[in-house]
Amino acid sequence: MKAALLKRALEGSWRRSCTPLDLRAEELSAAADLAVRAGVAGLVWRRLDASSRAGAAGEELRRSYYGCVLKNELHRRELKTAVEALGRAGIDAVLVKGWALEDLYPEPGLRPCGDIDLCVRRADYRRADELMQMPEYREMIVDLHSGFDKFYDRRIDEVWARSRLKDLDGVGIRVLAPEDSLRFLCIHMLRHGANRALWGCDIAAAVEAAGAGFDWDVCLGEDRKQAGWTASAIALVCDMLGVDKTGLPDRIRNTRLPGWMIAAVEAEWAQPFGFRLQIRRGLRLSLSSLTELKRHWPNPVEATVEMGGNFNESPRWLYQAGCLGRRTAAYAAQSVGLMETPRARVKRGTAESAEMKTRKNAE
Repeated sequence: MKAALLKRALEGSWRRSCTPLDLRAEELSAAADLAVRAGVAGLVWRRLDASSRAGAAGEELRRSYYGCVLKNELHRRELKTAVEALGRAGIDAVLVKGWALEDLYPEPGLRPCGDIDLCVRRADYRRADELMQMPEYREMIVDLHSGFDKFYDRRIDEVWARSRLKDLDGVGIRVLAPEDSLRFLCIHMLRHGANRALWGCDIAAAVEAAGAGFDWDVCLGEDRKQAGWTASAIALVCDMLGVDKTGLPDRIRNTRLPGWMIAAVEAEWAQPFGFRLQIRRGLRLSLSSLTELKRHWPNPVEATVEMGGNFNESPRWLYQAGCLGRRTAAYAAQSVGLMETPRARVKRGTAESAEMKTRKNAE
């Protein structure tokens, strides 16, 4: 029921012109709570009429939206500072997600920006990491990536060649080509179990922004499995948020989603979104390891991607068990120092601090 309300509240909310939302007061209250936690408060608020905006739920959405506007301004300043610092060091970086998606929405504050995801070439990663660890930059939420491995793409030169510069107050910010951006959005959402409605809106907006010159072959990529993941993610968003499939390639329009996938995402959207603690932190914070492990049982969507599976009707529990086993083994190895150098340990501490800061900003 709650997921249905949130889906209804978000349908078409990213468009330049969207229809007014018609919900009863109690329905709007339930949807508003989920929307605020999921980072889509502004999208729901812009669909409210004057009377709905005057109510308690409307006021909650309004405060969250304008808070997002202020936080996004800080994000823009930190992004500009980080890119300028890297540029002075001769390091080029590609921004993924965040501010790079601002043009997909009618207003800047509708899409909250969290950490600053910057991908650098592998040869530049160590210098970039050392630079961002300097005192003047350490407090910024910069998440550095070596190449595009996090997004399951090793074609660094090809992705880089398609990237483009986008102006931010006189500073050129390198962003992904629309085709690469959409694919990365899809895989990022699936990697995290599609548990945040905001990511669905990003994909919906990107799909509808794809014009006649959009190269769907580039977007889906050459890897058959990843093409299937991307097609499944787009088909999922189309079904959940009412995106028009007209103009989409047959590979996407003909994708049949397994029932468990839709049910899993609806279950995620029906509960308040929260950033999950990494398993090593969760176990460290609790002496009841077995109880804590239950909380880290991966949802079937993220388990499928982590274990390299396909989105079909076969049972997911083997993927989920394998995923949890892999994470637990990695935690155990790190605990005894088998997989973590002193430098990696320092970096992990910095990443955990950034994670906590991101969570606080999102609340």
